[in-house]
Amino acid sequence: MISNNVGSDEQTYDSTDHLQQVHAQIFVRHGARTPIEIVPNVESATWDKDELFSGAENTYIKYKVKSINCGPAPFWTAEARYRGHVFKGGSFPGQLTAIGMQQMYQLGLKLRREYIVEKQFLSSNYNSSEIYIRSTNIARTLESARSCIAGMYQDLILKPPDEPVIIYTDEDATEILYPETRQCSHLQAYNKWLAKHLDIIPGLTKDRQTIQHVLGLGNEEDVHFYFIRDDIFTRMFHNLPIPEVLKPYLDIIEKRTLEIARVATMGITSDENIETLKMNVGPLVALIVQNLRDAALEKSAYKFHLYACHDSSVIALLYAFDIFDNQWPPFAADLRFEVYRNSNREHFVKISYVGKVSSLIPLDSLVSKMSTIATDEACHGGLCQDPLYKYEYKSQVKIAERSRPPFTSKCSLL
Repeated sequence: MISNNVGSDEQTYDSTDHLQQVHAQIFVRHGARTPIEIVPNVESATWDKDELFSGAENTYIKYKVKSINCGPAPFWTAEARYRGHVFKGGSFPGQLTAIGMQQMYQLGLKLRREYIVEKQFLSSNYNSSEIYIRSTNIARTLESARSCIAGMYQDLILKPPDEPVIIYTDEDATEILYPETRQCSHLQAYNKWLAKHLDIIPGLTKDRQTIQHVLGLGNEEDVHFYFIRDDIFTRMFHNLPIPEVLKPYLDIIEKRTLEIARVATMGITSDENIETLKMNVGPLVALIVQNLRDAALEKSAYKFHLYACHDSSVIALLYAFDIFDNQWPPFAADLRFEVYRNSNREHFVKISYVGKVSSLIPLDSLVSKMSTIATDEACHGGLCQDPLYKYEYKSQVKIAERSRPPFTSKCSLL
């Protein structure tokens, strides 16, 4: 079961049987893809472009990308970087494969069964007035959103509508669906500092040196656990060979990748948790909470929101809502926030993650709890751009210390 720490001691419901659902917003990690980078000094897998992307014709629907302000689609900045490199076999990094498309299609079928067939919460045929779809401006998330909607609404394939499905996205510089260091100088500084001082994590230096030796790398700082893990797991999902030299160390790689993600998302010490979370995911938490409140006030234009994002997005949200299960989010993972109303017009939120469900939490309690993290654009910018911020490390005493005055802003959206 998911922790109920986001709630309070007020009344909760264990069942939605006697409640009316009024809203759902779902954050999904994209499906399986090609790796972002490959492990150095081992034989590369063959990412065959002629095989990896065929066999998912059932996921193709007519769609159009627009900016969140309804203007033209922004330039594919991140995607342009990916397509500047070609793997052995002809594929680009970070591309959704047919396996990933089918994963998202299957998730769409599951959502169809739950929200359309069983609950009858959504119309049986696609209705653009009911559903808002947003994605990061990257091919794998856009195609994941498309594949998921195809699973929910097969009529879009059998009888394509006159107007395509709209998927909204934002410029890289203002994207909030993932932690973006380029728009938060403090987060960028912290991550750079962290990359050089990972020895604050007990035992990690020894493990980095082990992997450095196994891979024949010249410097232990060349060991990037995230990219090593990513290459291994993307190979596994596509039945490609895993480097033999790394097989004995899979558990170590998984453990260390999770630990690095934790300190990157939550900071080093407990008194840094809220500030670091705000920098990583404050505006996204604010969006979630605002959607919940709008639904309760009957101000929401849509009853169902689908957001296609990344593992970093999901990890940050799981930490923010205090429900992280210490497992890396699988491909096609779904994190849901649903609003229900009782006969007294009191509202409750059910949070579920990959099938694990919380109790229903009073909406007001959840809003109060998350007000410590949710931040609007102006407040987030102030936190990220404080000119006095500097992160330092005193190796002789093995502690992390920020040499700046405490951040005293009461910045919060709520």
